[in-house]
Amino acid sequence: TINRAGVYDASVMAAEGNKDILPKSFYVSSNYPNPFNPTTNFYIDVPTSGKLTVRIFDVNGRMVKELINTQVNAGRVQGQWSGKNEFDMLSPTGIYFLHVETATNYHVQKLALVK
Repeated sequence: TINRAGVYDASVMAAEGNKDILPKSFYVSSNYPNPFNPTTNFYIDVPTSGKLTVRIFDVNGRMVKELINTQVNAGRVQGQWSGKNEFDMLSPTGIYFLHVETATNYHVQKLALVK
């Protein structure tokens, strides 16, 4: 038998809640999978609220698809491209470019669509 009668001080020294952790800097993840068929995913860490534009371009510099063009809150934004163009048709096999832009940041990365 354990007998531990008495007065105890159980102060909390530190606690972590379930609060959202905001990113400290702008970051665009590598898309996955890459190469992909037909869908690829990525995420963007946005440290401050503001306008976010995400577009896909082909190797000739033509816009294939606008994925995001809206105001976003600070945090992580999930993105996905289905390989389809603005007319909802599957794009041909090839290299494409993911363009991500905010008021203060710009990022481009290569995507490979294979069939």
